[in-house]
Amino acid sequence: MNRRRFLVTTTLLGTLGITAGCSENNVESNVEIPRINYSISKLKTHEEIPDEVIEHPNPDGFRWIVVKFERRSGSIDATDILGLTQVSVSGTTAVTRAVRITTPEEVLVTDSEESHMMEEGTQGNAYYRVSSDAESGDWVVEQLENQHSGIQVQQHTATPE
Repeated sequence: MNRRRFLVTTTLLGTLGITAGCSENNVESNVEIPRINYSISKLKTHEEIPDEVIEHPNPDGFRWIVVKFERRSGSIDATDILGLTQVSVSGTTAVTRAVRITTPEEVLVTDSEESHMMEEGTQGNAYYRVSSDAESGDWVVEQLENQHSGIQVQQHTATPE
């Protein structure tokens, strides 16, 4: 009799555990994973960069790398792109100089003192000033990934012009 009660209790608890595990997985699968897709430009001269992005006077001997990104899901503040990403060029990193975002309503150039939530579908360009001898760069997003655990940042093979 005690053995039967033990088996029934164990079977019941095992079934509840499996059911609970299934419901947790269903909840997790309904959560949208934040995603950003991006591409990196070839080096650009200051003539190819919007005037509102360039610091005046623009020092000689520098070029620009533009990271074009699109917020595919979730929301994130533009200041996170500005403050938590860099471009790695020839072993050194360059900080973000400006982020220009395009929403269905407007085009905004942000700085570290402005907050703009980028919702799903927001597109933008992050601008990095690099030395003139740089040949290419990689987008460094570790700090962004640390701030937003679970975010997926994925590079496209196409590069912006």
